[in-house]
Amino acid sequence: MNGEVIDIHVHVGGPEDPETGCYWSREFTSTLAYAFMMLNYVILDPRILKAVLRGLTVKQIERFALRQIKGSKKVRRAVVLALDAVYDKDGNRRKDLSHLIVPNSYVAKLAAENDRVLFGASIHPYRRREEIDRELEFCIDNGAVLCKWICSSQQINPSHAKCQYLYQKLAKHDLPLLYHTGREDAVPTSNLDFKEFDQPSHLEHPLKEGVTVIAAHCSIPYVRFLTPEYGCLDTLIHLFRVAEKKGWRLYADLSAIGSPFIDDSVIQRIITEIPSDRLLLGSDFPIPVLGTFRSSKGCLLSPLRHLFRRNALARNYWLLRNMGFDRKVFTNAARLFSGIKRPWAG
Repeated sequence: MNGEVIDIHVHVGGPEDPETGCYWSREFTSTLAYAFMMLNYVILDPRILKAVLRGLTVKQIERFALRQIKGSKKVRRAVVLALDAVYDKDGNRRKDLSHLIVPNSYVAKLAAENDRVLFGASIHPYRRREEIDRELEFCIDNGAVLCKWICSSQQINPSHAKCQYLYQKLAKHDLPLLYHTGREDAVPTSNLDFKEFDQPSHLEHPLKEGVTVIAAHCSIPYVRFLTPEYGCLDTLIHLFRVAEKKGWRLYADLSAIGSPFIDDSVIQRIITEIPSDRLLLGSDFPIPVLGTFRSSKGCLLSPLRHLFRRNALARNYWLLRNMGFDRKVFTNAARLFSGIKRPWAG
């Protein structure tokens, strides 16, 4: 895996489907982010317009995502992300409070059947300990390369004592925690109080327990002018400085950085103030990668050419290259994932 270009942030899922266990709520399909995703599918392949209007199935979304992954020449592999259901503090699964569920079993099967797919797991820390043990063993045995949380949507308080057990397990296996940071507009929450826990300051809780943490999206919003939380980047940059002093293993992914609404000054801050060996490639597909005409070399034609690529992962790769990110950013994930401790590795 070392040296491979890996996109660590790709989504699948769909409406309720007994075969795969996938589920999304009516509230999920009412968001602006959902509308953008459906529009993105049509832009990338106008032939599926009728299917989008009828409502895409899990299998249709899966096939489309796999075509994108396999069709990218520069991106060798992509981490497809599961998302666990909401669990209450008694360890009960609460589908009624969940707005997106993508089971580990489904994503693990995708990865087993497609050599360009890597398994991004998701385990809710409020599960009962025996469930955590069983689920984590399954994930590790099936090649999971990270564990994904969206605290607001999954109703997770990362400082709660219920999280300690999973933190210990993740640290033991060196399995990174991909933690959504910044405003969350794609997956709703049934309790707005939990939006507070998307703030990057809360990354300190798993970091202090020895967990390798990846701050998704570098804590910046897809659309700046819709959010008061744009200062999350300041918090994340400060946390990187603290992490360096304390020896914490903190990373950040660049998913959704290809938004046309993100200032050049923000991109430059990420490039200059976050160590390049701590940045990871991500696209957030199927969230659209629209890009702008930015270029580190001041050239407009190159980004314009990449803007019309029909492959979203390739488009994202070239836009980030054109923004001036160090090339090591594109292979950092391969090195990070190679350190995961698995039973068969000795």
